[in-house]
Amino acid sequence: MTLKHVRQWPVEVKSGSVTVKIYRVQNKRRRSFMVSYFSAGKRLQKMFADFAEAHAEARRVCEAVSHGDLNSLNLPNQDRVAFCHAMKALEPTGVPLDLAAKEYAAAWALLGGAGSLVEAAREDARRNLHRLPNKLIAACGDRAAGLARGPADGAVHRGDGEEREDGQPAAGADYG
Repeated sequence: MTLKHVRQWPVEVKSGSVTVKIYRVQNKRRRSFMVSYFSAGKRLQKMFADFAEAHAEARRVCEAVSHGDLNSLNLPNQDRVAFCHAMKALEPTGVPLDLAAKEYAAAWALLGGAGSLVEAAREDARRNLHRLPNKLIAACGDRAAGLARGPADGAVHRGDGEEREDGQPAAGADYG
């Protein structure tokens, strides 16, 4: 709806049984638009300089209330944007925002408030290279040289990949 199409004030925006009103007000010789609605037993009002913005906010409030989302109504615009960005960032992980915030706070406390959580994760990955396949450099070089020459009988031979108890490859083990 545009300002040209308004015939009567206040404008009522409805969604289901929810009605949000937009009032036209004069504010220091400037025309403003006030979105007014009730949430949690309190009357809330937001001012807008542009009717299109006021109408968009009224529709958003109507949809939120009609879908039972009463808590999001009280978020300031900047917090609502931050919430949406956080949810989008967490989407690939499937981790809820509250759990991610708790884990971040715990990790930050473990770091003593110094440093970055991302840097700590990188350091952990660097220190835990033992999680990679256990190959001796000499065995890799011998395997690469053997593949370059090819087996004499044309068959491909693989070792059984056994490891000793100390995590080192068994003698003659081939991890290729």
